[in-house]
Amino acid sequence: MMDLRLKAFAINQRGAKEGTQIYISTNSALQLIKRCSIDRWTPENTMGYQRMPRESRFRESRGSIVWYLAKELACFPTSILLNVRGEVAFEPNEDLAWCTLGELDLGEERLWLIDGQHRVEGLKRAIELNPDFEDYPVIVSILQQPDRFDELLLFYIVNRRQVGVPTDLAYRHLQGMLWEKGEDWLLRMEGRRGVRLALAAEVVDQMTEESRSPWCGRIRRVAEPRRLEHIIPDQPMIRSMLGIVKERAFEAMPPRELGDLVIDYWRAIHSIYPEAFEEPTR
Repeated sequence: MMDLRLKAFAINQRGAKEGTQIYISTNSALQLIKRCSIDRWTPENTMGYQRMPRESRFRESRGSIVWYLAKELACFPTSILLNVRGEVAFEPNEDLAWCTLGELDLGEERLWLIDGQHRVEGLKRAIELNPDFEDYPVIVSILQQPDRFDELLLFYIVNRRQVGVPTDLAYRHLQGMLWEKGEDWLLRMEGRRGVRLALAAEVVDQMTEESRSPWCGRIRRVAEPRRLEHIIPDQPMIRSMLGIVKERAFEAMPPRELGDLVIDYWRAIHSIYPEAFEEPTR
């Protein structure tokens, strides 16, 4: 991978804590496509935060991103949000008071795509139709945050609070926050319901992972391909667990203990109605 140097504005945005440095620049579509990576959630990559893009967004028909680029306004006025987990170097040239103009040296660092994957994928499809889009200038905002959790948190805030992210993946975001920051932090961030959903996701994972559970391998999780043994997606299962998690008798119980109780309950159901699991479509 070649070194990448960009003319950029450096902006320091201050919030409740220390300031966050953001570098504003542009990339050609082709350069961006070659350089960026997407950290997707899978059962094997449970701290990922993206999901697969929706193919319906890329059809060559009205309303799709490809149609928009090829036959409509073809303008992406908002920036793509990227992160560098490694080191960057910024050489200032001019102090503009509210920001600094200079040269950003990214070296060979990978650009992790936090927000804008549909736009980038749409540009990739547009290039296949018309190579002129290789030079399409894309506005980018680049962060330098070494912890991938910061990417997850920003993705969650940008998508869940402003635009909306599919609910099943949002539940996994909450679970990742619980793992990384703990229950007290998540309670301050997303309230009691957010904590309960994260705990419910923990119980559902235990149900589908433990061999003694009748639900072992029967719950389809985010990004898992559909298989014959799957009975139900994880989203309704997690939601159904809310009624149990919020019961006062279980509120203080560790999720592993609660999961054991839930599995024992379903083992009893399975002993009475085994055909419900063996032939769920009947």
